[in-house]
Amino acid sequence: MNDWQAIAVLHVSDLTADPQQLLAKYPLTGATSWRKGDLSPRRKPYLANGLRATLVDADSQAALHRGLHRHLTEFAAFHSEVTNQGGRTFVDIGLIVPATHPLSLTFEPELLSALLTAGIVLTISAYPCSDERAAQQQDQADEAREG
Repeated sequence: MNDWQAIAVLHVSDLTADPQQLLAKYPLTGATSWRKGDLSPRRKPYLANGLRATLVDADSQAALHRGLHRHLTEFAAFHSEVTNQGGRTFVDIGLIVPATHPLSLTFEPELLSALLTAGIVLTISAYPCSDERAAQQQDQADEAREG
């Protein structure tokens, strides 16, 4: 049973250009964007132009690394343009951590170097899963050992 899960989300803020024009030039699948003054889901105005896109939803570290490498390769010009516009770029990796045992992330130097070259700040966010989910996973693991 694989209980490893992570999602990498790209956040771009402080854009001087219209984010829709940037997305027209570099189509990021499923991206959402906003302009300064637009209302956020919390009903507060955004202070600057920006956008967000899910880069990879992974069930293993290898899949996470492949997805990030693919994005960095395919969208190198995008990241260069964001930097030239004074924008700030973050990749937030959300890691689901089961209550039954800790998980860790390992990054190869090549991936870290590629993020640095693209001017991307890396953030890791750990999200503990509910005790109910952990109990279900433990029950399934126990049944698999017994069965």
